[in-house]
Amino acid sequence: MLVIAVPSQVKALTGEEDKGFGLFVLFVVGGAVNLIASIFLGYACDHVYSPFGRRYSWVRGRSFFFYLFFYQSGKF
Repeated sequence: MLVIAVPSQVKALTGEEDKGFGLFVLFVVGGAVNLIASIFLGYACDHVYSPFGRRYSWVRGRSFFFYLFFYQSGKF
C-alpha cells in the first residue's frame, strides 16, 4: 500500500516535474529521523523499569498513538 500511496501523495504535493526530488527528500529525511530516534528511544526503552517490564509501557504508549492515527485517517 505504501508503494502506491506515498509516491502519489508526493506527486500531489510537489507536482509532476519535482516528484523524484520530493521522494528523495522524503526518504533521506525519514531515514535520518529514524536513525536518531532509534538510538534515543532504544536507550530510553532499556533504562525504564516498571512492574510490567521494560518494554510494556512503551508498547502501550505507541499503541495509543497508532489507534489515534488510524481513527483520524478513517481506516480503523
